[in-house]
Amino acid sequence: MKRYCRKVCVTDVRFLEEAARKCIVSNKRRRGLVAWLAGVSGLDCERVARAIVREDEVFDQILRAVAERIRGEIQERRIELAPVRFRELTDGSSGKVRKIGCLSVHQHFLDHVAVLAMQDILRRVGEYQVACVPGRGPLFGARRVSRWLRDRGQRYYCKLDVRKCYESISPERLLVFFRERVANADLLYLLEVLLRQHGTGLCIGSYFSQHACNLFLSQVYHFASEGLARVRRSRRGEVKRVRLVQHVLFYADDFLLLGRNRRDVERAAEAVAEFCAFLGLSVKPGFAVRDLERVQHGRKGFIDMMGYRIHRGFLTIRRRVWRRARRALLRVAGQWRRGGRVLLSAAMRLGSYNGYVLHSESGRVVRRYGVDFLRRVCSDCISLAAVH
Repeated sequence: MKRYCRKVCVTDVRFLEEAARKCIVSNKRRRGLVAWLAGVSGLDCERVARAIVREDEVFDQILRAVAERIRGEIQERRIELAPVRFRELTDGSSGKVRKIGCLSVHQHFLDHVAVLAMQDILRRVGEYQVACVPGRGPLFGARRVSRWLRDRGQRYYCKLDVRKCYESISPERLLVFFRERVANADLLYLLEVLLRQHGTGLCIGSYFSQHACNLFLSQVYHFASEGLARVRRSRRGEVKRVRLVQHVLFYADDFLLLGRNRRDVERAAEAVAEFCAFLGLSVKPGFAVRDLERVQHGRKGFIDMMGYRIHRGFLTIRRRVWRRARRALLRVAGQWRRGGRVLLSAAMRLGSYNGYVLHSESGRVVRRYGVDFLRRVCSDCISLAAVH
């Protein structure tokens, strides 16, 4: 079995400074960040806050102090982290109640160190695992599936969803996975410390968790994309290996299997569900193979996934997403019509749906609601808020 991460040095000061820089840049507004950095560097909070904004020589001094502290903790095997606190949050889009982990600032820095050190093994993540990978988000996945559907032979598909994926991934199984593949004692110690923090499963809200989840699910991805096949014998006695599905795409814990033959796609879905069970994951029951040529909601042939309705060659917005986007559009338009200005919260909410409108077939929506004008208004509002 191939072993990874041999050459990375987790205790190198420059490496740790780079990880600390990435953590600070992505967590500038996190509560407690300035106070923790002040405690590590010995500076007062005001100087630390100014240094984070300016990224001057004092900022480099803070990075060095953080790097020295983390290096000492890893070398002496004395990392001590505060317990993870949990709170329940209702997802406004789906209505699901999610258990969110509230991590200490110290753990956020260690998360970034671990992920930066894992870049070698993260190459195991599949080509079409499109969540948590820079440049491979929902739009990339939706466009790729739409391109696959241009082939009229790709007629049948099946969607599978893992039940409570983060909570189902056992830290013990994940630790065994890392021990078999990571040849770096310092990194293994850090990974073990982080996994022990999560309790019985991975917690939502951790930077490390999303990449660890992707790595764990890469086993399912490679099984689905490379191991699903049947043997076909011709009349002449020739044996040929035929893939059960032609295309596989994973969006976090949502799996899409796309193929030409209904029975083959059914077999592939059942095999994937069995393999997930072998890894301790549970696929939600009720998955079924669907026909793209069947009429759905007055239109023929689309897959509802990743916030889009994916058709053969083009995209439209998912109905549930469009309802929320339309509500945000009307709110911004009403505020502008009544007072000639827009609240920052409403502008940011509309901005979050901007990509769906831009990258889908929404020309009539843009003209009817004046989306281009409202987008400029919201952009100006957000820019002024950033300046002040």
